[in-house]
Amino acid sequence: TMKSFSEERKMKTDQLLLTAPVSLSAVVGAKLLGAYIVYIIAVLASSLNIIALDIYGNTVNYGVIFGSYLSLLLIGLACIAIGVFVSSLTENQLVAAIVTMGILLVIIAISMFNSQIESDFLRAVLSWISLLDRYALFTYGMFDLSALIYYISIAGVFFFLTVRVFEKRRWD
Repeated sequence: TMKSFSEERKMKTDQLLLTAPVSLSAVVGAKLLGAYIVYIIAVLASSLNIIALDIYGNTVNYGVIFGSYLSLLLIGLACIAIGVFVSSLTENQLVAAIVTMGILLVIIAISMFNSQIESDFLRAVLSWISLLDRYALFTYGMFDLSALIYYISIAGVFFFLTVRVFEKRRWD
């Protein structure tokens, strides 16, 4: 994602995107979808291991595997949306990559150190914004509708923010 919009801005080709006869939502959506499709291909390539396990007679719990893959795809969507947003803010790919990794590291650290916090209220708030805490139910093979809505909402919020960045740039 680090290159999705930062390279456009650096090469000054973002002017073409801003003046194109398509909506900014379509431009941002296409970039997001392109990055997400690459991610999906990488995740699905790992499913070949499951096929190999099944062929050699090992017991495979498909509910757990499907839930894990679904949650992995949902977390990926949220992280890619965050990365595309950060990429829209800068023209340097390295800065976009470091800031995106920093944001995701903070979100992961919240999950890891949440149990160390003594305040119940603060722990509940931090667990509410944590990406990884919602991942657990899927790995047990249980579908969690609130987690599905959460991940799609995170992606939607960052999609919306990315479009707003370009709308502001279009009018400046």
